[in-house]
Amino acid sequence: QAQYMLFVDEPNLSEASIDHYLDTCADISGIHDTLLKADTVGTLQSLVELWRILTVQNSIPAGAQDASFAKVIAPFAHVRQEAEVFDAGRSGVDVLSAAAGAPAGDRQDALMDLLVGKLRALPGAPSSPSENFVRIFDAQLLIPIDTLFTAADKTAKGTADAKTFKDITEQLSRLEEAHAVHSSLSTEEKSSFALGYWSERHTEQERKLNPDKLLKNTDKKDVRDALAPFLRDSLLGILYSYYAPSGAQLLLTNPMFVRSHDFIGPENAPSAWRSTEVSGTGWPESGGGRLMGSLVTLPYAIAEAEQNFLTPRREQALIWGDLVPQMIIDVTINRWRNVRPEQIRWVSLHVQRGRALFAAAALDPSVARPVLDSYRRFATPGEVERVQDRLRAGKFAAATAQIPTSVLYAIANDPALANVSPDIASSEIADMTAQNDPDLSAAAISRCFGTPKPTLTHSYQPGLLYLRTFPALMGYSSRILAETWESNNLYFAALADETAVPVDQLDEYVPEWNRSTIENIFATHLEDWPALLRSLQTVANNVRQRNSQSAAVHSSEE
Repeated sequence: QAQYMLFVDEPNLSEASIDHYLDTCADISGIHDTLLKADTVGTLQSLVELWRILTVQNSIPAGAQDASFAKVIAPFAHVRQEAEVFDAGRSGVDVLSAAAGAPAGDRQDALMDLLVGKLRALPGAPSSPSENFVRIFDAQLLIPIDTLFTAADKTAKGTADAKTFKDITEQLSRLEEAHAVHSSLSTEEKSSFALGYWSERHTEQERKLNPDKLLKNTDKKDVRDALAPFLRDSLLGILYSYYAPSGAQLLLTNPMFVRSHDFIGPENAPSAWRSTEVSGTGWPESGGGRLMGSLVTLPYAIAEAEQNFLTPRREQALIWGDLVPQMIIDVTINRWRNVRPEQIRWVSLHVQRGRALFAAAALDPSVARPVLDSYRRFATPGEVERVQDRLRAGKFAAATAQIPTSVLYAIANDPALANVSPDIASSEIADMTAQNDPDLSAAAISRCFGTPKPTLTHSYQPGLLYLRTFPALMGYSSRILAETWESNNLYFAALADETAVPVDQLDEYVPEWNRSTIENIFATHLEDWPALLRSLQTVANNVRQRNSQSAAVHSSEE
């Protein structure tokens, strides 16, 4: 059932491709060799998730999405040997590269360029996504996919030598060093750790690889058999590196985290096609835990595992557990590489317009009525009354301090308020609207700056629903509550416009702003959702202060 989320996210898939995928899943489930099954599941799901990322960011054109998906999964039908898994994985990489128009050459670099852009380091800017990607991939002791393909090809041709397996040998040596010696565990610890039995077998299988023995064996099939588990880990590691949040620590400190992904699960509850879950946390032996299940909800699971390594600076009340993973995937699924300056300006103008309408409402009762009528769609009656009282008292700053940015944006978009108290922002919005730019449509803006809502919509496609913030249930927050908070990306867009951050650097800055926002949340009680706005404002003030200091330094130098 969890796999159906894939079909919701990808409307361009045909019925034939969906049926073929489900048939392939059923066929793989029938594999009796558990290690082979785990490698097959891991390799297939990694390729499918890579395909999904490339389609979401439009790297694979809409017209080629269905055909490329069918080609990726076709070789996995009736797999019964590790060599077939290796060939199917290699075929899938080639299909994805060709469908996305990647240049011929190094496949690993081509995939990284497609996912996070070329490796670059900007002076004075936070680490780029490509830097983080390379750092995490290396920290997980993974072998680049081209190294594996080259080793298989040269061995088959009889041209392999010690140099061919040099990188593999070095990584195996590092893997041996990183492999912790299991100490004596309590019964409870053993029970918890036993959930990763097959992932432990998988790691042990890799550690036993003998490159010297492979050099003496010219049978291509045997080499592919030995390298298939490594290819699974490398493809999986690309996904982990892609979804790793800014400030990720678990992926940097636990070099076994990717290899420990358990695609099998406990015997009485097979997990190969279920949602991704975090398991085994809390025990030192597990090094922070592992992920278990399929990859269909991988972004949230990584965020959930990494949130334990973010350090809040103040009390977080009870909103931390569900809110933080949601805030993380808001920027790990949403990417800012392809955002246009016009879209940033559009969001900023609407946020300005929303604030201006409330300011006008504080000064003119005739404006207050339509503005508050629009506000009622997004707030409870009690919140509307509080804002109304503050506007009447002339406390505009206090009134707007607790209004989410998504609500300001939505009110500015209300056609009923288009001609109410016109200002400079509304005039510029009208000029941009007249250009009929498709990138400024409601759907395009929603896709760029909205948030994923897997619980509300059964989809990871970003969007804006403009719902009221869901209340806490029985003293705890919930996934639904976290998913109804839609303000952060809109706020960051307005901040980027205000501080003139270049659009091509937003993928560096926004994740850092998001992490600072998480760490600065100071909630006094469970329903204190304005704490999120206060944290956003704190981050914005820090950004403005740094910009002012930087401008002063440049001015003195001149």
